[in-house]
Amino acid sequence: MKKIPLTMIAILFLMFFVAGTVKASTSSPPSWDLTGTYTVAIPSPSYIHSMTISSMNLATGGFIGTGSYSDGTNYVDWKITGTVTGSQFASIISYGTTTNVPGWAGYQWNWDGSINSTGQLIGNIHDAGGTTYAFNTTAGQASAVPIPGSALLLGSGVMGLLGFGRRKAQA
Repeated sequence: MKKIPLTMIAILFLMFFVAGTVKASTSSPPSWDLTGTYTVAIPSPSYIHSMTISSMNLATGGFIGTGSYSDGTNYVDWKITGTVTGSQFASIISYGTTTNVPGWAGYQWNWDGSINSTGQLIGNIHDAGGTTYAFNTTAGQASAVPIPGSALLLGSGVMGLLGFGRRKAQA
């Protein structure tokens, strides 16, 4: 019976691992955890909102939270639901019933954009009438999602197997 060299086993294992990684990467898990409190600036016109992302699923990228706006006269509370894919996010803001502005209760906005290297959210807000506003966060920042320890452990194990097989082949 012919023995299969350990190096060949390691190479086959590596090929299956890379194939699995490529397939998994098409779903692009989030690179950022948005959980936290932010100040959101809409520069034109100048509106400052507070936002808290209270929960985020790092496996799916789904997140939920709340926010509010008040300029001393007008006020509104809102809820946000969305998804992060890699460094991109898409969400819907739904205004609540705590408002003194007629027509604002239940109003919805689509927010989308990206997370830059410092964790700042930058993007656009789209209303139902087709108007688009730019926004960015001026306080608070997203945290980078670390590479899982299991992936690091697996990679170092594969490298160890390759090194072991090479040393054995030289002996």
